[in-house]
Amino acid sequence: MAGDPAGDIKTESDGLRTHIRRHTDSSQKAQEMNREEIVKAISKQFFLTEAETEEAVKFIIEQVAARLKKGERIYIRNFGSLHKFERKKRKVRNIDNGRMITVPANDTIKFRPAAALLKKIR
Repeated sequence: MAGDPAGDIKTESDGLRTHIRRHTDSSQKAQEMNREEIVKAISKQFFLTEAETEEAVKFIIEQVAARLKKGERIYIRNFGSLHKFERKKRKVRNIDNGRMITVPANDTIKFRPAAALLKKIR
């Protein structure tokens, strides 16, 4: 619910209720970086048009997605690695009625930061 004072959004999906924590502090929102800001920063740094940079960013994302789909690991030096990870089916409790339900197996992506990246943020 959008008016929830705690900042939670409640959604229903396959009989499961999911809670998504929203950032309600405006100072935290100012610290987020989105795709548009990345494109602008790259454009400015390398004297490219935003359209050229957007195409490059789009291409990189498509390549990463295609490689992950094939099961390949993506490693970017001094940044980290990404790989597809299959979550096994599991039993969880439905918070609406307390009954146990089975969540089917699904794929997700795991990111492991490089030591150099961790060092930069600490």
